[in-house]
Amino acid sequence: RRSGRYRTDADSVDKAASFEYYPLQDGRWTDESMQRLLGGIVDRSILPYVRERYACPSCTVSDILVRRYAPGERRTHAVHFDGHAFVTAVLGLSPPDGIEGGLYLQPEPHISSRVFFRMEPGDLVVHSFDLQHGVHVWKGVRYSLVLWVKDSPESVRDRTTPWYDELAEAGDPDALYNLAQNFEHGLFGRPLDLARAAELYEKSAGQ
Repeated sequence: RRSGRYRTDADSVDKAASFEYYPLQDGRWTDESMQRLLGGIVDRSILPYVRERYACPSCTVSDILVRRYAPGERRTHAVHFDGHAFVTAVLGLSPPDGIEGGLYLQPEPHISSRVFFRMEPGDLVVHSFDLQHGVHVWKGVRYSLVLWVKDSPESVRDRTTPWYDELAEAGDPDALYNLAQNFEHGLFGRPLDLARAAELYEKSAGQ
């Protein structure tokens, strides 16, 4: 658990040290022991459920990571969307009795709308890209396994987010917001275009 494999580079959400370990990245396993442990569960259970639940037969796992929250390291993950993933699955790894806090949902802009929920080891939370969420751990050490799923093998290979295009055209505010972020920062196959980003942010706010 204290493996030096945990990355401490800046997190994409809050720029704090990430404390993440990736046994699978960009659709490729980098850890054979983790592949033996998780590969069957992902292929036989998690991925079939995601494909059926979200009517996405071509959905493909792009990344799997273990995230650690420990004293003196990371304790929070600011509220955010997983804008690079069509679907996210979070598998609980730590017993909740020794932990205060954890994963929360925030359906409204204000912090008062946050809802924390208890995750036992083996519990799986699955959500789409448009769910605002975060983590805050006040006490204890929390581990979780996170799977990021894209809509096709091609979007995994190309590191793109094509599902936003049709949804944005239809006026989906969350798709517009996430697409604006991609243009603002030049991410996931979108060129850096601040004017386009501002236009999309305005459209998102107006929905």
